[in-house]
Amino acid sequence: MKKIIAIVAILMFAFAISGCQQKDKDAKINDLEVRVSNLQTSIRDLKMENERLASELKTAKARNNRDEALIANLEKRIEELLKTIKEREAMLANLYKQARVDIDKLVEELRSAGFEKPAATDTEQTKRIGDGITLEKGADGKPTKLVIAGRVLFPSGEYKLSSPARRLF
Repeated sequence: MKKIIAIVAILMFAFAISGCQQKDKDAKINDLEVRVSNLQTSIRDLKMENERLASELKTAKARNNRDEALIANLEKRIEELLKTIKEREAMLANLYKQARVDIDKLVEELRSAGFEKPAATDTEQTKRIGDGITLEKGADGKPTKLVIAGRVLFPSGEYKLSSPARRLF
């Protein structure tokens, strides 16, 4: 289509200059042919550039789709991990509550077994319940850790439980 337009333009130009000398006509025709050739080269170069850019666009779209899928998968994984964290936090809170109950029961069992002998060296944070047994308190004043020395549970050099330990277990 562009070639036809170029040829028509050349012909129209040729008719327009028909009154001119043949030498001038030939020079003008050559000039127009050079311009048409240059324009055709430019069109070919632009088509190649367009094809290259279209290929880059296709590659970029594919990469974008892949990245969007990866982001969606990562967001889903993050949601799953947050859910797991919340579940484990709840489980940990329940375990802590149960441990508090178990500690309170153990302290009561120790007291009822006769291990309650407050010493003069007791502090507000640590209370000596018996020989080798101490109860540590937290900042809130509630028992948080029960420490039992090994010699309380087992006599020195023995593998059998001591009498007071057998009463507890």
